[in-house]
Amino acid sequence: AVGSRSIIRSMEFAKLHNVSNAHGSYEELCADPSVDIIYVASLHPYHREHAEMALKSGRHVGREAHDYEFERCTIFI
Repeated sequence: AVGSRSIIRSMEFAKLHNVSNAHGSYEELCADPSVDIIYVASLHPYHREHAEMALKSGRHVGREAHDYEFERCTIFI
């Protein structure tokens, strides 16, 4: 599955990469019962927000973290 702020971009990405489910929001992606893990690849200013959303939905989460964010993320997890 893939999620984006835009259903059109999500559908284009899904078609290009042969992904079965495309979602027009990150909330929809987090609610998809077929999703077990979410890799957060949104813009860096939104990483923490999107990672928290995915964690709160019960998903495993992978993301890049800047060094200055590491302590805050570790505390959250």
